[in-house]
Amino acid sequence: MAGVGLSLVIDGRLNYSSGVVKKQREINLEALELEHLTAWHSERSHLLNESELKLQKGAATNGGILGELKNLHQRQAVLEEMRRELGKRIFSLEDAFSHYRAGYRRKIWLAAVGENLGNLKVRSGREYKQAAITRVTDVGLEIRHEDGIARIQAPDLDSKLQDRFQWSDEERRQVLGQEHQDLEGNANEAIPDNSTPADWTSKSSVPEVSRFQTEIAPDSAEVAALRRLVVAWRVKVNLLSGEHQEAMSRAGYGSQSSVPGSLETWSARASRLGKALARAQGELAVAKARLAVDAPSDPLLRPSLQGL
Repeated sequence: MAGVGLSLVIDGRLNYSSGVVKKQREINLEALELEHLTAWHSERSHLLNESELKLQKGAATNGGILGELKNLHQRQAVLEEMRRELGKRIFSLEDAFSHYRAGYRRKIWLAAVGENLGNLKVRSGREYKQAAITRVTDVGLEIRHEDGIARIQAPDLDSKLQDRFQWSDEERRQVLGQEHQDLEGNANEAIPDNSTPADWTSKSSVPEVSRFQTEIAPDSAEVAALRRLVVAWRVKVNLLSGEHQEAMSRAGYGSQSSVPGSLETWSARASRLGKALARAQGELAVAKARLAVDAPSDPLLRPSLQGL
């Protein structure tokens, strides 16, 4: 029994000793884990502190940006108001200048009537001897010279005259466009491109003569037909003359660009219109000569502003 009891005591001590070792090992492992967790907590706390500092700085910066943005919005509102005020002032100044310019042009244009320009040479190369201004218009100058009367468009005059009379290209084009619209309706019906003078003697194919042109009644149907022929060619010459002057002026500036809406250059257009104009002028001269035989005092034989 003593042996058994001793054996039991020994087994109990061994079991206790083994349990103590196991517990000690667990304590050591938990101590290592606690140390690791403490280090991790310390590291994360440091990172958290740094993040908080950055957030605080970012919040301060953001506050500054928001303040600047608010100031910019206020500044923008002020600038918008200034822009509106400046727009009103500019409109007022432009309106005042427009009235002043209109009054100035009327005064200068009227004062120029009768002025002697001497020998006037235009950009197209033509020279008018002893030219005198009879009228200044939106299109250019109407002059009297030793060979008759002529109208010269503004682009064909030198820069000094253009600066003096303050012509506007837009106004000039509008006036010419209206003139062309008024003339084209009659001219296109009166003179087909491939027709001959004999084709236009019927009353239905040519425009009627004006009241001034009919002050002297025709003596016969033949004279009436000849008068309508002269009117038709005069319309055609007027149209071609305006277009030719425009093309010559454009080409005179050295521009080789194409005519808007066409592949034709201004030089080529000027050449083509020059030939067509020469033909029309020749036909007009023939028509007037035929009319002069039967009605030498007819008003249509008097020279017009274009010298026709």
